[in-house]
Parts: sequence; C-alpha cells; structure tokens
Amino acid sequence: VKLDMLRYNINTEDARFVTCGSAIRIRNIDSRKYFLGSSEHQYSHNGQQVVTLDTRGDQSKFMWQIQAAHNNTCVTGEKIKCGEIIRLTHVGTGKNLHSHGLPAPLTRGNTEVSGFGNDGEGDAGDNWKLECVHRKDAGNAQHRLWESTTLVRLLHVDTKHWLSSSTKTKFNQSNCPNCPLQGELEVSGTNSNSDAAIFRSDDGAYLRL
Repeated sequence: VKLDMLRYNINTEDARFVTCGSAIRIRNIDSRKYFLGSSEHQYSHNGQQVVTLDTRGDQSKFMWQIQAAHNNTCVTGEKIKCGEIIRLTHVGTGKNLHSHGLPAPLTRGNTEVSGFGNDGEGDAGDNWKLECVHRKDAGNAQHRLWESTTLVRLLHVDTKHWLSSSTKTKFNQSNCPNCPLQGELEVSGTNSNSDAAIFRSDDGAYLRL
C-alpha cells in the first residue's frame, strides 16, 4: 500500500492512537536513538530480508505499516488494541516482520528475525502479539488501545520470543567482515522480556476513520 508519508504531531488528539493502516517508525527504548529498519540486503542462507536497528537512512527504511494478522483484515483507521495479533509490513520493500526457529546471526540462544513475503502477503510467521507495558491506567489489558506514547513489546506468536535488540549486538568488522550492515544493531527474538524488548511508536502517518 502506497502512502503519502505525512508527519503528524503525536501530541495531537488525531494522532494519539496507532491504527490499522498507520505507517510509523518504531524506536527501541533500550538503545534510545535506534529505529527498526530494513532494506534490500538478504541473508545468504534463506534469501530473507535482513532486519536491523539503525540511526542512518531515509524515512522509507524505517516505516512499518500496521496490518491485521495473517489471513485477517482490519478497517483502515481502526484503533489497535493491546493484546491484538498484528503484522508489520515494511513500507519500502513490502516485506513483513517475520521470525522462525533459525538461530540469530550474533546472539546465541536467540532466534532470527527477518523480512518475509511479498507486498504484505506472507505466512503465520508474520504474526506478533502486541503487549502494552508500563501503563499507569487501570483496566483489562486487552481492552486498552495502542497509543503513540505507549511502551510495547512484540511477542512472536509461533516462537514465543519477544522482538529485541541491544547496542551490545552491533555488526562490525569482526563479526561481519566487509558487510554492508556494519554499525547497525542485530534484531532477534529473545525469551527475556527485558528493556531490550521494549519499543514505542514515533513519527509517521497515523490514519483515522
């Protein structure tokens, strides 16, 4: 889906909620200035697209469109609930944020995260459960809504690992000789729900009904 990347002020009422069809940048809290991104680089062992955290690149590298779970649909502009199963499609390449049982390239014990599918169509390995954390308001978690200021974790439905990254797992000349990913952070799935697995939405096109 092609979108005009309108920059909304996340403090306004119109842009308060993350909705179906919204295209947003997603920032990792632990690494602070790094954003979830992808490009045309692929893993040699399976041809799937590499997903990293980075600080460099144009807006298209970091934009992810929020969609319903695999084989499901949602209404454009509909507010996303905490606890909902979603897909995240990379706007620049049409690949879905994906994971599976293969090992992560750098972190022992973690699972690989990649970009998979074509034009948003992939498989059940693209499904992530939205977990809202650090919320001050009371109430049943699955009935809360994903707001632009909400801290979240993304739990991969199949592997039961959380999306995660850390400045301790950076691609460099030692672990990735002469590769184009040097300076970027590995993104992987972890069985630890630490701060490295906490993210929040940033600027982007927040769509509404």
